[in-house]
Amino acid sequence: PTVPPRKDTSHMAFFCSGCRYRVTAHPDWSVARVKQALWAGGIARANKHTERSGVPGMSKWDDLQLIFAGQVMSDNDATLATYHVPPGCQC
Repeated sequence: PTVPPRKDTSHMAFFCSGCRYRVTAHPDWSVARVKQALWAGGIARANKHTERSGVPGMSKWDDLQLIFAGQVMSDNDATLATYHVPPGCQC
């Protein structure tokens, strides 16, 4: 069997703390831009502050780490295409 092509290539899905976040993102976007979109798109609201949690939470978008195919995308200025992330990926 073959895998059908992606129909929605303007959105990507990311997982954080067991939750799925779907944001508009493209392979030509920088890692920083995707992190900022995720942060503004809901991770900031879902993140528990240190006062309410025994585990330190994230305090800003730069605390996020994106991983694709076992690679940590540590260069915020690099594009997703640099890490070979395809359009419509569900990271």
